Amino acid sequence: MFRQSIELSRIFGNRQEEAGCLNNMGTIHNDKGEFDQALELFTAALAINREIGNRGWEATNLGNIGNVYSKRGDYNQALELYNAALVIDRELGSELFGHRKGAFTGA
Repeated sequence: MFRQSIELSRIFGNRQEEAGCLNNMGTIHNDKGEFDQALELFTAALAINREIGNRGWEATNLGNIGNVYSKRGDYNQALELYNAALVIDRELGSELFGHRKGAFTGA
């Protein structure tokens, strides 16, 4: 289903939708422990989001790539990616990657 969505997104030139599908597929592969595939998909989504200037999703993609490295036990690389995502998030004026403001602070 995601592959069909990606193809349609490409046909219609909807880069944001394409990036979203790649990100979702990356999440599935990450959850299944298929880390190489997850990294490939998250990295492709990241490239698109950088290309189209979608900084919020760029931060999300960086966080997702960090999650893969964390699951692999490469905590230093994960922290580097989380910090990069956090910098973008702060530049955008949002908290906790822009999705759950106050979720962990009780606010």
